[in-house]
Amino acid sequence: MEERNIDFNVHFLGSFSLNFHGKPIVIVKDLKQKRIQMLLILLKAGKEGVSCQNLIEMLEIKGEYFGKKLGNLRSQICKLRKDMDESGFPAGKYLPAVKGRYYFSMDYSVESDTGRMDDLDKQLKSTKVQENRDEQLRELCSIYQGEFLPSLGAEEWAVVENSHYHRIYSKYLKELCQIVQKQKNYSELLRLSTRASRFHPYDGWQELQIECLLAQEKYQEAAEVSRKANEMFEKEFGIVPFRKKAEMPVPAEGKLKLMQLMEEELEESGEISKAYFCSYLHFVDVCRVLGQIARREEKIPLFLLCTLNTDGRFSSRKDNMKEDESENKTKSENEREKRRESPEPIPCLEKQMEKFSDILSGLLRKQDAYTQYSKNQFLALLIVSGEDAIPCLRLRLEKGWKEFEQQEGLEVKLEIEPMDDFAREEVV
Repeated sequence: MEERNIDFNVHFLGSFSLNFHGKPIVIVKDLKQKRIQMLLILLKAGKEGVSCQNLIEMLEIKGEYFGKKLGNLRSQICKLRKDMDESGFPAGKYLPAVKGRYYFSMDYSVESDTGRMDDLDKQLKSTKVQENRDEQLRELCSIYQGEFLPSLGAEEWAVVENSHYHRIYSKYLKELCQIVQKQKNYSELLRLSTRASRFHPYDGWQELQIECLLAQEKYQEAAEVSRKANEMFEKEFGIVPFRKKAEMPVPAEGKLKLMQLMEEELEESGEISKAYFCSYLHFVDVCRVLGQIARREEKIPLFLLCTLNTDGRFSSRKDNMKEDESENKTKSENEREKRRESPEPIPCLEKQMEKFSDILSGLLRKQDAYTQYSKNQFLALLIVSGEDAIPCLRLRLEKGWKEFEQQEGLEVKLEIEPMDDFAREEVV
C-alpha cells in the first residue's frame, strides 16, 4: 500500500474518534447537536463536500423559506467554527463554502474508516478475479467495527449510512466465509462469525458459529450458542430459529453436514395474538432476520406499503426523495417551501393514523411486523408460502382497506412489492 500524507484520521464505525497526526481531538459537545452532526457529515464527505441544500435537509434546518433556512445554516456554521477552535483543532480555514457546497477543510487531508471501506468496495466490484482478493476481503471486514455512529441511531441521515455499511460488510463477509469454509479453516470461520454475531446479533450468524463448533466437535459449546440465540430471538420476535436440544448431533462419518435449524414455521407463534408493531429502526432489523429465515424456508418476503391520502399535505418518504432529486420542477421553490411549511393538522392526522394502526394490526397476521414509515404511511413485512398466495392476500387486505375508507372517509393506497425490490431503493 502506497504511503500517503494524512492529516486527520476519523473513525465512524463502532464509536467516533478523531485524530490529527495521531493526536486525539476531543469534541466536547454532544454529537446529537445539529452543528456537531454537520461537522461529522462534512468530515465523512471529505473532498467531495456537501451542498447547502443537502445539509439543510439532512440536519432538518428550520425556516419559513429557503433563504431563512440558509441563514440558520450559516449561523450554525459560525457556532461550529467556535466549537472547533475550543476543541483544539490546528490553525487553518475550516468549513469553507465553494459554489454552493461546504467542505471540512481545503488545507488538510482526511482519511476515514468509511472512506476506506468504500474504496475497497469499488475495487472488489471492479473484477471477480484478483490475486489479492482474499486480502482485500479480510481488510474490509476488519475495518468494520460496528454500527455507524451508534449514538446517532435516531437521525435519518445516520440510519441511511449505517444501513449502507452494514450491507457492504455483510456482503463481503459472506464471500470471505465461503472462501474460508472451502479451505475448511473452521477456526478462522468461527472467529469471523462470532465477531459478526457480536456486531449484529439478529442477522443469524449464530448458524455459522454452530456449524463451525460442530465441525470441531465442540458440541457443548454449540449447544450453548444455540440456547442463547434461541432465547434472544424468542424474546424479540417470538420465534425459535435454532435447535433447542441441549445435545447436538455428531456429524456422520466425521463430515460436517448442513444443519436443519428451523424448528418452527414462521406462522406458528401461539403467544402472539396480533401483528408486531415496532419502531422503524427495529423494523429494519426484523426485516433482515425474518427475510433471511423466509428465504431459507423457500418462502417469499413482501413489503406492504399503506398510504393515507391527505389531500397532498403529507407526501410519502419515497415521494419526497424523488421530488428532491428532480431537476425539472413544475412549481417554483417558493411554492414548494410554502406548501412544506404550511400548518399541518397534526392532531387530526395522528388520530387517523392511530385508528389505521388498530385496523391494520387486525388485518395483518400475528407473524407479520409493521412500522410507521412516514407521517401518513405504514410499512409491513409479510411472509407468504408462494406466489400463488399473493392474490388472496391482496384481496383480503383490500377488503379491509375499503371498510376503513368507509368508516373514516379517507382514501388508502396499497402497494405490495418483493422485499428485494423495495430494499434496493431504500429500506434494508
